[in-house]
Amino acid sequence: IRMVNGEDKIQLDFQEVRTGKFSGQSNLDRTWFDRGRYDVFIIGDVRAEWFGFEMLKQLAARVEEGAGLLMIGGLQNFAPGGYATSPLADWLPVKLDEAEFRPAGKINENAQLLGDVKLVPTERGLKEYVMQLGSGDQNRTLWLDLPALAGANRLRPSNELVRIWAETADKQPLLLVNDVGRARVAALGVDTTWLWCQDGKTEFHQRFWRQMILWLARKEADTDQPVWVKVEPRNYAPGGTATLAFGARGADKQPLNDAEFQIELTKPDGVIETPTPRRANDENSAEVSQTTDPGDYWVRVTANRNGAALPDTAYTRFIVDARDLELDQPSADPDFLKELAALTGGRSLNPEDLGKLWEQLKETRFNALTRIQVITLWDNWWLLLAFVGVMSLEWFLRKKRGLV
Repeated sequence: IRMVNGEDKIQLDFQEVRTGKFSGQSNLDRTWFDRGRYDVFIIGDVRAEWFGFEMLKQLAARVEEGAGLLMIGGLQNFAPGGYATSPLADWLPVKLDEAEFRPAGKINENAQLLGDVKLVPTERGLKEYVMQLGSGDQNRTLWLDLPALAGANRLRPSNELVRIWAETADKQPLLLVNDVGRARVAALGVDTTWLWCQDGKTEFHQRFWRQMILWLARKEADTDQPVWVKVEPRNYAPGGTATLAFGARGADKQPLNDAEFQIELTKPDGVIETPTPRRANDENSAEVSQTTDPGDYWVRVTANRNGAALPDTAYTRFIVDARDLELDQPSADPDFLKELAALTGGRSLNPEDLGKLWEQLKETRFNALTRIQVITLWDNWWLLLAFVGVMSLEWFLRKKRGLV
């Protein structure tokens, strides 16, 4: 992860935690958890007791204020490391069972997925910013080409609101995320993504971790990227026109006014379109008007300058909401309610008049009860019997007189 420290927008401070006879050499500066010092906290294979209750309580306070929190895989964290009874238990998006706790140096194999583990994005995860290694079907292929990792933690979502963005080939959750109050929290069940770099996939390793950190810090729309794109607002009604703004920056962070852009729009049904970019007043933009289908619309922007492709690819998305006729006018209509009450023989009351109505009902005396019984002649058995009798008599008389 420390390789991401080369990013201009990311500064990582790393604290190594030694165990065994060298454990006394690991002293964490308590000022790390002071208000406003860091936007994101990442906890590796470190036991809760190493931090201590008070320090974790301080960390929980920072998360409550909006700092991002990520716990990655390991043998001595999550429930086996004592976090089930820590102040972070209510913030992490995974179930933490106290029964899974193990003393220092002991491994709970039941809490581990042993052997090679493939990190596979879910269908939902493929649409998320953090999981974008490429565009469209290429994104799925890039993930499948990454090498397997060495083991993982066995994770379970803490509640139904937790989203699962990645899992194993046999559907065991590996990356779980949630929005809790003002904070974004995540749990990643692996800690050997460095194996991707050994396989020559350093670019995708860097991109994944860069996007993870920016997402946790709520800075995924940061326009200091070499190539950037944004859309405001993020939600549209069917048929609405979405306006994209995009651009490119050089190494000096100055806008590149001579860059050329290519835009790909992936619709909810998988159809890819190429909106035409336009430039006016030193700003680049494009419009998307074919938004009749509800769902996620993914935008991919690449750029080149003087025939050479610029580094990085920018992604964003906007959502076309499904139209619900019942919610087109969700506010109350008092005039219609009064009309409806009058038509049904009732009356409309304001909420503050409910007490008066209750007093009137208690004072009302019901001395007479009128019941109205409606009888339909055609539904009586004797009418059917009389009809059959008359028809039989008529037939008898006609037969007797030789008319039949």
